[in-house]
Amino acid sequence: MSIFGTYEHIKPGMNTIQILMDAFKGFEGEIFIPSTIEIQKIELPINTLITETRLKMMSISKKWEILFMPDRIDANYNGSDVNGEVQKESIKELVDFSKKILDLALSAFDLKGGRLAVNCRRVMKKLNSDEIDDFQNKLINPLNFYNDKLCNDWSLMINGNDNIEINDKTESLNVITNISLGKLDKIDDPVRIILVFDINTKPDNMSIRFGIKNLGAFGDRCVKMIGDLVVNIEGLVSL
Repeated sequence: MSIFGTYEHIKPGMNTIQILMDAFKGFEGEIFIPSTIEIQKIELPINTLITETRLKMMSISKKWEILFMPDRIDANYNGSDVNGEVQKESIKELVDFSKKILDLALSAFDLKGGRLAVNCRRVMKKLNSDEIDDFQNKLINPLNFYNDKLCNDWSLMINGNDNIEINDKTESLNVITNISLGKLDKIDDPVRIILVFDINTKPDNMSIRFGIKNLGAFGDRCVKMIGDLVVNIEGLVSL
């Protein structure tokens, strides 16, 4: 889960780190320790690529991290724990926990933001080659060239718009779904159907209006939409 705004001033430093250490002390059984990440950006007006050090808080379990970028704060979940075992929390559990992380981060520095976003990746159950072919044929219409050939890599991206009421105002949303056939991370991983969801308030309105009281409603709406999309997509698999 992410919130976008102007956070250039949240940089590595003893005072900033102490504020965050105090804010996350005893939080949900997780212990967060400070770290840094190097990012590159174009420095205008001299058009020079520079490297900047940004602050990161990482849980000892390595399941969660908080990134303080110049224009966004991200609460990220890593699907594997320190032993490499894939965790099985539900999307609702993950979004709810991300919301709590952002709550603390924003409260610690009395921050607000101008955009909200939830991104997640889900892997469908293993399908045999016939099921994959059937699923693929329901989603895409390959060019004639590919009709008699094995397709081992493809992607379909759909962006639809929706609305949500926040602060008694209608906010426009991008609801992006990317469905692809491929491998997760390793060369020897099996080919799987991978679902990636990105739900965000549209970038044409960056006025600073979102605070901690808005994260819950936005997160709940994203969880509902993602759940409906997953049911719809997985329903395309022939039983």
